[in-house]
Amino acid sequence: DQAASVASSIMNSTNQPDLLLVTSTLTRCIQTALLSFPHLVNSNDNSSREEKKKKIPFVAHESIRETVNYACDRRRPITEIATEFSMVDFSAVAHEHD
Repeated sequence: DQAASVASSIMNSTNQPDLLLVTSTLTRCIQTALLSFPHLVNSNDNSSREEKKKKIPFVAHESIRETVNYACDRRRPITEIATEFSMVDFSAVAHEHD
């Protein structure tokens, strides 16, 4: 519900064009990004051409994630995460495993 609230306030307050959304490779961060910016997610839906123009790339990148201090901070293998979140580009992630 918190992410939905963020999404609502962002959709109603911004007029600036968005170019790219970068998220951590951690599942919870990807979920938050997708839930907070649903109007920008480029999915394989039946959106109009005009709506598709408003979509932006979602890119996962290791450099913006939290540190890995404990086993619970580790991420799943990239191929597993990429299968679940096909709308996110994982090409910048160099290693399959943490």
